[in-house]
Amino acid sequence: MLRKICALGFASSLTTSLLLDDNKAPDTKRHAICILYPNESNVRGIASFSQDSINSPAKIAFSVKGLQPNGKHGVHIH
Repeated sequence: MLRKICALGFASSLTTSLLLDDNKAPDTKRHAICILYPNESNVRGIASFSQDSINSPAKIAFSVKGLQPNGKHGVHIH
């Protein structure tokens, strides 16, 4: 079983948008990244998550190295 340690970094511009005037709606974009650190399997990479608004679907992108070519690989997110 392959186990990875994820370090999540969340960034939201909601706090900075509160400093704007009341006529502008707050920016509700959300972003996070997960860093896949290599272990004995040498699999490593980055997963990024973004969402344009609270009601929009989340976009997930992966950049992973060290996987066996032409194999089946799955992703499990908590």
